[in-house]
Amino acid sequence: MAVVDGSVLPTGVGVPAIVAAVTKIGDGLAEGVDAGTWQLSDDQVSDLVRVLGGVRAGLDELTGRVVAEVRRRDLPTHEGVASLSQWLQVRTKATPAEAAGGDPVRHSDRTGG
Repeated sequence: MAVVDGSVLPTGVGVPAIVAAVTKIGDGLAEGVDAGTWQLSDDQVSDLVRVLGGVRAGLDELTGRVVAEVRRRDLPTHEGVASLSQWLQVRTKATPAEAAGGDPVRHSDRTGG
């Protein structure tokens, strides 16, 4: 099992590819967040911003697909939550506006993440 942002995800043989990929992303982010940027050159910082834009776009796409699956399965109702927006707020720490807009990943903008 791997712990990614407080959630336990299965690891090992037979784990769906999407779960394995998200676990790797979480592990990589944990390492990256702890690393300093002061030792990077200007070119490296510039390149890193470009790469992070691509990573964010990929995470946004993946999050959108997973949220669509949450909606399709009606998970909020099954878990006793009144709406998808409220469910996303609890699960992602998104603001009400972010959750209502289906953009729970962007909460990192206000938390310094």
